[in-house]
Amino acid sequence: MISLINEDGSFYIDGFAFPGNSGSPVFILTSPAEYKVKFAGIIGSYLPYQEAAISKQTGRTRIIFEENTGLSIVWSVKFLEEIIKSKEFQQQLDKLSKVNLGKVNQVKKSGDTILIKKD
Repeated sequence: MISLINEDGSFYIDGFAFPGNSGSPVFILTSPAEYKVKFAGIIGSYLPYQEAAISKQTGRTRIIFEENTGLSIVWSVKFLEEIIKSKEFQQQLDKLSKVNLGKVNQVKKSGDTILIKKD
């Protein structure tokens, strides 16, 4: 289950994410009968739930407990495409290509796939 896409290009899914899961791909099963999947984005983080323990004596917060809600923030394919097409991203690719990756000639979308072509 997913939410509407937020203004920042993210959306929520009903699924646990834990430290180390950031950047993992998220796929949507579009046809269970044919087992077809579509790339939806990448995991950003989980949405935490916080609850404060308040001192009865002072009325101040003594400790804040944080739990994983089971909702995960996903960066959408559309948002990832905007990043890839940005001037800043291209500048970083140019810097990396000078180090050891070779020259990146083209970044384009083909269906639901983002292709990076290099020499």
